[in-house]
Amino acid sequence: MHVLVCIKRVPGTGSSVELTPDGQAVDTRHLAFTIGPHEECAVEEAVQIAAAHGGSVTVLTVGPDDADEQLRYAVSMGADAAVRVDAGADPLDPQATAAAIAAALPELDPVDLMLFGNESADAGHYQVGIRVAVALGRPIVGGVKGVSVEKKSVRLERPVPGGVQVYEAQLPAAAAVMEGLNLPRYPSMRGRLRAAKASIRVIETEVAAGGLRPIRLHKPPETVKETVVLGKGPEAAPELADVLDELLSPADRSRSVGSTPHHEARVPSEDTSGLVAIELRRVDGSIEVVELPTATAEACGAALAAEVRRTAPDAVVASADPFGAEVMAHLAARLDLPLAANCTAVTDGEPWIVTRQRGGGVLLEDAELDAPIKLITVAAGATPFERPAELPEPRSIPLDGEPRARLVEQTSAGAGITLATAPVVVSGGRGIGSAEGFAVLEELAELLGGAVGCSRVVTNNGWRPHSDQVGQTGTKVAPKVYIAAGISGATQHWAGCMGSKAIVAINTDPEAPMVTRADYAVIGDAGDVLRATVSEIRRRRAR
Repeated sequence: MHVLVCIKRVPGTGSSVELTPDGQAVDTRHLAFTIGPHEECAVEEAVQIAAAHGGSVTVLTVGPDDADEQLRYAVSMGADAAVRVDAGADPLDPQATAAAIAAALPELDPVDLMLFGNESADAGHYQVGIRVAVALGRPIVGGVKGVSVEKKSVRLERPVPGGVQVYEAQLPAAAAVMEGLNLPRYPSMRGRLRAAKASIRVIETEVAAGGLRPIRLHKPPETVKETVVLGKGPEAAPELADVLDELLSPADRSRSVGSTPHHEARVPSEDTSGLVAIELRRVDGSIEVVELPTATAEACGAALAAEVRRTAPDAVVASADPFGAEVMAHLAARLDLPLAANCTAVTDGEPWIVTRQRGGGVLLEDAELDAPIKLITVAAGATPFERPAELPEPRSIPLDGEPRARLVEQTSAGAGITLATAPVVVSGGRGIGSAEGFAVLEELAELLGGAVGCSRVVTNNGWRPHSDQVGQTGTKVAPKVYIAAGISGATQHWAGCMGSKAIVAINTDPEAPMVTRADYAVIGDAGDVLRATVSEIRRRRAR
């Protein structure tokens, strides 16, 4: 069993991001670099698979020799070999990166399973793994949080709204995995010593430049607001309860929280999770909406590719939600066209100038999109095009062929509020202190009709499951009220909660980034403040 893991050198997820004066790049002078969180889990999974089934793990990256540091880190985790692909230019867009990886693979021993991160932590393109798999004719599933290898096949678990899908694919296969798949190990001293001596193989290749060309980076405009400090310590509980009463309606507080999933396994048809609507646009301003049958992302991408070849629109536009992003990546791979993901603005012309989110929205990138057919996904809440008063009735298109990865099982979760849909999210960070400390957060969430979330450090410490994590590599939320208890507000976390209507921070540090960005704040120990607030709410409701 030979497992290949493709990784990328990215800034640390807690790093404060600053730009060079010309806006051409992130200022790296004071940045720590790491492997992306999704890809770190991919390395851990590969090492576990090789240990269980016998075989070896190769880690591969595309880029300059700076990335040798991340290759050596992967070796220190247990990878057996490291390969760096030098494609001449840096950075490459996803189209060119995937081409470089595919061009290098014939130089390696045959690969049984390829693992990619679901998306890179810095650029968030959501497509390299799918492009490589399609180029090689291999099955791939994205958004994977469970991998089980059998003799000649692999089972892949993908969380979806309301449950979990299970896919089966024959080896050789590929998967784009997400943080939460496992808890990556810390390298041992023996592993670090082995990594320091490891030889890194360099494969040189030339690929054509992709059609997505960065112009400049800039930060999104921040709304200037003054944090209202409600008080200090438990004594601020009445003021905090007043604010919560003002922000949340009785209907919000009466909703029930999500229940434990029940596992009613079924072997489905291709019906999975709702119709997928895609806009086909033309330069004359006309819009046609096509509707894909509910199916796997691979099947939808193949059907959409056939339709685009037949009708030759000037642009194809879809939502940047996880499923829309995966369908469009399959489309882009099959048509060998660039794809601009997470767009917030578009300027027509030749080429198009697009503005797209990077790093979960903490940065914006202006880029040229140069292609005969423009492919974009639209970030949540963005309106890059002028919307007509009425869209035309959708036209259904048929599926095209059998997917390589078969959907064999689906479990559904019980009804109730989820982290992504809750009107209020009560999140805890390092300041909560322990897994037991989350009991008061659960109590407050129950009182408010909300859900419990957490920061990345909490899941890394094993206090909460990854499904509770809010952040760039967790769940992105936009509730009416987001309560950040004992959370400092690192960039990675802020990317997941910045869409909240109102943010309440509880922290001992009045200068913590979460406090300075919040609408309301209480300065004090998070556990003490929350316990006092729960008591105050119960006292008022008992009257």
